[in-house]
Amino acid sequence: MPKHMGFKLIVFLVMLALAACAPLTAQTGQNTSTPVTTPTGTPVPPAMTETPTPGGIPTGEPSNTVTLSDNNQTITLHVNDTFLLKLGNDYQWNIQIDHPKVVSRVVNIMVVRGAQGVYRAHEAGTATLTATGDPTCRQATPPCMIPSIQFTLHIQVLP
Repeated sequence: MPKHMGFKLIVFLVMLALAACAPLTAQTGQNTSTPVTTPTGTPVPPAMTETPTPGGIPTGEPSNTVTLSDNNQTITLHVNDTFLLKLGNDYQWNIQIDHPKVVSRVVNIMVVRGAQGVYRAHEAGTATLTATGDPTCRQATPPCMIPSIQFTLHIQVLP
């Protein structure tokens, strides 16, 4: 067999193996809590803890979207309500929440570009989300001199 034919066969087999290992979510639209395994037996944990939509946000969620225009505002949520924090991608964001028992980021959820995560209200109370944004151009050579910005969101959670 010619050398290039063997390479094409290997590429085809790899593609076939990858297609066979596609997560169950892509086939059924539902996520499973059991890990998927590759042909070599390596476990691959589920990528998300909730049912995804094409945009990567869990079905029926989030109930609100918070943007830079909400700076220094107060939002009111009920326990188990969620919101998408979408501050954009012009800054590297460092996000802090003063009371994570009241509100915290939902892990293992892919979000749209420019979003920093989905957050869920866990119990009644108040929390403050603070985000410090450093301009992405600070990583360039030479770095830019654009100042960092501060974003604050006050959150009230009702039962």
